[in-house]
Amino acid sequence: MKFTHLQASSSNEVKISEENKKDESLELPKNIRLDDETLLESVSIVDEDGVDSHNEKALDFVQLACILARCAFEMSTQHNDAIAFEKASAYIDKVLSNKCNWAIQTSALLRRCAIEKRNKRRVERACSQAELIAKLMDAIDDSSSTDAKQSRNALVLASGLSPSWRVHQLHAEILRSLGCTAEALRIYEKQESWDNVIQCYKSLGQIEKAEHLIRELIGKNPNEPLYYCMLGDITLEPNYYQQAIQQSLFCEER
Repeated sequence: MKFTHLQASSSNEVKISEENKKDESLELPKNIRLDDETLLESVSIVDEDGVDSHNEKALDFVQLACILARCAFEMSTQHNDAIAFEKASAYIDKVLSNKCNWAIQTSALLRRCAIEKRNKRRVERACSQAELIAKLMDAIDDSSSTDAKQSRNALVLASGLSPSWRVHQLHAEILRSLGCTAEALRIYEKQESWDNVIQCYKSLGQIEKAEHLIRELIGKNPNEPLYYCMLGDITLEPNYYQQAIQQSLFCEER
């Protein structure tokens, strides 16, 4: 397995048996290029005979969905260290190289974003890719026909494709990691993800706006202990934490 143009040999091989089936006419989301002089666009997997796996026959829909499911299972049950990310990247790149189904391709791209957001040399591609998919899900800058859009529903459940609100959250999370807090704030506000909105206000030094928002939320739902904890974090007043404890006890009694 090779990740850079400089590697002469491969390691941590991933072996996958295959059958071919591909729909070349299907419109798929754009795979954003990495644009790095050293890193490869995708993981290069070489078998024992020195054959690059990307030159082998394509997999069918069910096999690709199973690879994504295996990838998701391993990422959720194993320690997320560098080796786990490398192995997951190999699975994802294998799926992406087949280009046969919109939902499977999109799900693979999103899983790649979730991995690459941790890598400072790949995080910008992850941000651009997440933004592109978020726009497609919102039908922004999408000139595809109605029939093409309807065909995207095929295998949407088997692929494990995230809903649009989670894609937007992933995009906002990556934006915040890049220091684009104001852009992330706009996404969180549209989603009404108030805890993240408040964190963005704090990062931007807009403490008064954060406090005003929290008090509005308390006015709408005075029995939510979390809001009092947030208010305590903003105002540094210990009595709000006491109120949070009282509200939590009240909720338990109810």
